[in-house]
Amino acid sequence: MIIDCHTHIYPPYIRDDREPLLEADPAFRLLYGAAKAKLVGATELIEQMDRSGVDRTVVFGFPWDDAEIARRHNEYI
Repeated sequence: MIIDCHTHIYPPYIRDDREPLLEADPAFRLLYGAAKAKLVGATELIEQMDRSGVDRTVVFGFPWDDAEIARRHNEYI
């Protein structure tokens, strides 16, 4: 069994418009500010797991500075 023990997924509203969050959250900007940095959702993660032969994945949100963003992100997860 293959387990990916640390994966982040993001809801569509974050994936589709990350710019405001890059400006608002320094940690998010550090990790995802590069144009090549990919943000994936649950569907994309499952597709990649299937292609790579990963059986299970531990999914995380992000430690947002803004509690409302964290709440909404956790609801997605």
